[in-house]
Amino acid sequence: MVDIAANKALARSYFTMLEADDAAGALALLSDDALWTVPGESELAGTMTKADVLAMFEGGLPFAAPLAFVIHDMIAEGDRVVVRVEGRAPLKDGRDYHNFYVFIFTIAAGRIMSVIEHTDTLYSFRALIEPQQPGGG
Repeated sequence: MVDIAANKALARSYFTMLEADDAAGALALLSDDALWTVPGESELAGTMTKADVLAMFEGGLPFAAPLAFVIHDMIAEGDRVVVRVEGRAPLKDGRDYHNFYVFIFTIAAGRIMSVIEHTDTLYSFRALIEPQQPGGG
């Protein structure tokens, strides 16, 4: 039997750990074979393994402080939890990052098996990636 309350708590824990600057702890909630997908055609789109996501976090995202999240909605049914969330953080170059997301978590046996992240990838690219590229920013 699926424990919807436990699944929602697990999804909430992911965001709580990121806010505490504990990316490793947040990613420990994922199964070892978890897949993370960002749909679309942008440079940020694609499917990553857990190791890929960890490398991205460790690769030096340009945040001056951890992201602060506001969870607007959390809806669960069966093994899925859908979270509509807003994230904000100052960037190292002094700008403010402010984006909106919908995460679809698939959970089994107390672990996150997959994540589909819907977000404004053009904004994310322009705010996080482009300024770090040669000639960017």
